[in-house]
Amino acid sequence: MGRAQIKKAAKQVDEDHALVMQAQRRGAAAREAFGQLVLKYQDRIYSALLRLLPNRDDAMDLAQETFLKAFEALKGFKREAKFSTWLWAIALNLRTSKWRSRRASPVMDGLSVDTSRTQDGPAGVKRVNPVAPDKDPSYRAETDELSEIVEREIRALPLDYRKVLVLRDVEGLEYAEVGRALKVPEGTVKSRLHRARLELRNRLEKYL
Repeated sequence: MGRAQIKKAAKQVDEDHALVMQAQRRGAAAREAFGQLVLKYQDRIYSALLRLLPNRDDAMDLAQETFLKAFEALKGFKREAKFSTWLWAIALNLRTSKWRSRRASPVMDGLSVDTSRTQDGPAGVKRVNPVAPDKDPSYRAETDELSEIVEREIRALPLDYRKVLVLRDVEGLEYAEVGRALKVPEGTVKSRLHRARLELRNRLEKYL
C-alpha cells in the first residue's frame, strides 16, 4: 500500500470513529451519525453478501439485519478495530448462523455486478469497465457475459473460499482485516485465498 493510500485509509478510520462516537450517544444527532455510516457501507455490505447468498432478497434482508445488529451493539464497539471490519464480522456471523443449514446454490438469481471499479478482480481477472452507450451492442453483450461468468464461478466456490476472495480481492481488505472479520489467523487467510484463486482460475480456464 502506497503512502497516499495509507493516508486515505487513516483518514477514513478517523472519520468512521468520529461518526461512531457521535452515534453512541443519544438523540437525533446520534441517529443522523449512524445513518451516515449506513449510507457509507450499505452498498458494499449488500454487494458482498450477494456473492455469499442465493439471491437478492436474502442478501438485502441480511444486510438490513447487519445494520440493525450493529446499531444494537454499537455501545460495545471499541477503537481497537476498524468500524468496517467490525461490520464485516457481524455480516459474516449472521450469514453463517442463519444459512448454516442451507445448501449453497450455484445458480445465479438477479446477479449484481459492480462495474465501477477498474482494477484487476479475483485471480487477476480484469473487471469489466462501464460500456459507453455508443459501443457495438455485441460488445456490450460479450462484456456482460464475461461478468456473469466470473460472478457465477465465484458463487460456485466453497463458502470459506468465497469469503476470503470477496473480502480480499473484491472489497480490498488487508489480510489482517480479513482475519479479524473471519476470526481466523492471517496465515489461514492467505492459504485459503491462494486455494480460492487457484480454484477460480481453474474454473475460468474452460471459458478461454
